Amino acid sequence: MSTALQGGAIGFANLDKTGTSTWEVDKSISSELSSPPEAIAVDVEGGTLALTADNSSFKGTTTVGSAGTLKIGDEADGATTAGSLTGAVADSGKVVFDNSATTTMTGLAIGGSGAVAQEGDGTTTLDTAQSYTGATTINAGTLALTGSGSIATSSGVTVASGGTFDISGTTSGSSVQSLAGTGAVSLGGETLTLTNASGNYGGNMSGTGGLTVSGGTETLSG
Repeated sequence: MSTALQGGAIGFANLDKTGTSTWEVDKSISSELSSPPEAIAVDVEGGTLALTADNSSFKGTTTVGSAGTLKIGDEADGATTAGSLTGAVADSGKVVFDNSATTTMTGLAIGGSGAVAQEGDGTTTLDTAQSYTGATTINAGTLALTGSGSIATSSGVTVASGGTFDISGTTSGSSVQSLAGTGAVSLGGETLTLTNASGNYGGNMSGTGGLTVSGGTETLSG
């Protein structure tokens, strides 16, 4: 059960989420919270903050504490608009993509020690190099990389059954530290390089590209 912050959020210069509850913001932060939008700071120190509107023009700062979860989209709660976010996110907790539609997170750059998860049935596309070092989990839908988008610093990628990791739109392939799970990997014509392999991957890889292990040991059981 989540609490929706609608018109009452107008006029805030900062949005600070603590505690263990879930808040849902179904309006654009840049247009609803304050003016100018550069002044806004979003800080999720506890519980879950779900952004279910188009925040592609947001120019503030976003921080996710170790006990916090930033959810972009909220498919389970019936959100009908795809949530989006841009800019830098300092992530020590967890960032979750939960849209049912195809959404490109243009310019979104997640850093820090936190984790990232793809939960929604839709496709989330990242077009920017990410620098977070936590784990990447694809539980449903598709996490896609395009252009120079990358998650090379993530400690590893786990693709669950029903999930897809798609690198077919990258400029020159993609590197991840390790790969695990039984979900799908879409290579297209690109190469996926494992730089510190230690996983067991039993899913299906499609495309004309290839798999390279440049470090560690990877077990392929599919």
